[in-house]
This record gives sequence, C-alpha cells and structure tokens, in this order.
Amino acid sequence: MFRQLLARLLGAELEPLIDWSKAQDGQVLCRISAEVPRWKGRETVEQILSKSGDEFLLRKRSGERYLSQVQFSAPLDATAMRLIDSEPGPPRVCQLQLSPRDAGTVSYSHSWRTWFGLWQNESHDDLGAGLCFLESNDREQLKQLRSQLLGGNVPEALTNEEEMWERMNALPEAERRGAMATLAMRSLAAVDRKFHETYPDAGPVPADLQPAFAAIQQRVQAIQQSADASPPTPELAAMMQQFVKDATRQGPTGPKSPNP
Repeated sequence: MFRQLLARLLGAELEPLIDWSKAQDGQVLCRISAEVPRWKGRETVEQILSKSGDEFLLRKRSGERYLSQVQFSAPLDATAMRLIDSEPGPPRVCQLQLSPRDAGTVSYSHSWRTWFGLWQNESHDDLGAGLCFLESNDREQLKQLRSQLLGGNVPEALTNEEEMWERMNALPEAERRGAMATLAMRSLAAVDRKFHETYPDAGPVPADLQPAFAAIQQRVQAIQQSADASPPTPELAAMMQQFVKDATRQGPTGPKSPNP
C-alpha cells in the first residue's frame, strides 16, 4: 500500500514495462555483453537480439537499474549496416547498426529504477532507426553476426569502407592527417566533376562571392599540401578511390566517416 501511494506521488510504476525474463522468447540470434563508457565510468550492458517471423526484438539491460527494448521489422538495409569503433578504449567498443529498411516500424521502450524500488517507464514510436544497434568489445563477433543476418551477402562497398577507415585510424598521427587530406582532395575532385557534369554552363563565380571563393581555394591548397607531405600507400589509395566511387554512386546518403 505504501509503495502504491509513493508511485502515485512520484508518477512512477510498481514494475518495469520490460520483462527481462522474456528476453529469450522467440529465435535468439545473439546474446552479447559489452563493457561500455557511461557518465559515471563504465558498466556492462547485456544485449539479446531475437526474431519472431519478420519482427526483431533487441533488449538491453544495464545492471539492475536500466532496461530497454527496440522492436523493428525486416528487411534490413544491408548497405547501411556499418560496423564502427564508437570508443577506442581500452576496452575498445564497436557498434553495429542493424538498420531496418523501414524506420517507421521502429518502436522503443525503456524502464529505469527510481526511488523506493519504483520504476519510470517510457515508450516512443517516432525515434527512427538510430536506436537499432548492438555494441561489443569484440569487432569480429559483430562481423560474424552481420554476415549471419545478411546471409553472408555483406556489400563489398561496406567492407571496403570499413577496412579503409581501420587502416587510416591505425596510422601514426602525421600519416593519418595526410591520408585524411588525400581522401578529402579525392572527394572534392569527385564533387567538382559531378557539379560540372550537372551544370556545364555554370559560368564564372559571381563578383560578390569571389572573396569567399578565394578563401576556400586557399584552404583547399593547404589540404593539398598536407596530402602531398604524407601520401598513402598504394593499397590504401586504391581503397580511397573505391570509397569515393561508391559514395558518388550512392549520393548524399552514401558512406560516411565513423570518426569525423
């Protein structure tokens, strides 16, 4: 009776909205525990991904205080299922985007324990697909899971992109800056080509935009100098070329850097 009165006063619930005892209902696709950073340090997050028919259910638990679940529908968008390093560590934290093709199918709920053992519960169906992700301290574990979810058909553009970023981020700082500059110049060149293909008769830069154009050109020259000072290896250069080609083909929603 006393807890019920407190629940009314605090706008809380006696029980969490999410029943963790049912986390393994349906076909369990994976169960992953990851040590991840939080504002007070680090904590272990338990994650269970299951499927029933065309519906995926991802449940997460942090200690005994926080529960969440994301429900979404198949099919998954293979081109957007990126694997990135969200934290360099140690321990390293990797993140796999599950990327349902229809973000409108995503619903999210979470529960957190508050005073006197009561619970606050919330549900949303308008937060989009960004919540559909798994974390792990083992990158290979997420690679294998992605391959399993996609039936082994991981897009080559995605694997090339990820290997390129892995190689670049593993370089010494000076070489990494040079590689980033090279990639920037290749991307600018591709954008420039696309612009002139689309607007072949664009004409000269208007007089009122000349100062801004000159400032941009100076910045581009500085980037080119950084690229020239530390050129990438032929293998990395080939990956960059393919990355830019894929990004140009896919348009503005194409590949993006995991570490801008």
